[in-house]
Amino acid sequence: MPPPFAHYSGWDAGAVAAGITILALHNPMGDVQKASFGTTLGVNPVPSQIGPTTYAPGTFDVVRWDTGITEGGSSGSGLFTYDPSTNFSYTRGTLSGGNDSCTGVAPISPDTR
Repeated sequence: MPPPFAHYSGWDAGAVAAGITILALHNPMGDVQKASFGTTLGVNPVPSQIGPTTYAPGTFDVVRWDTGITEGGSSGSGLFTYDPSTNFSYTRGTLSGGNDSCTGVAPISPDTR
């Protein structure tokens, strides 16, 4: 049983609009848990290369990290949005590559695409 202060996240498979705040909770390379906050910029307008695979335009939402960074080994972490009207957080996708820089942008891959 989870502790009394624990909260569950809902799932929202809808499109993430540009300008939405994203929270990434990640454990890069097994390190202590990190939290990074970013803003969605829209979908990738050009093909995105992640490893040996090239993905078509419109496959990923793109995030600019505003606070914190993501690091190697962070991919696969949950990405969350918060809805103040319901006071709930929602899982929106997974981190799927990008730069490990505070000024970098990173593609995220919702499972609906």
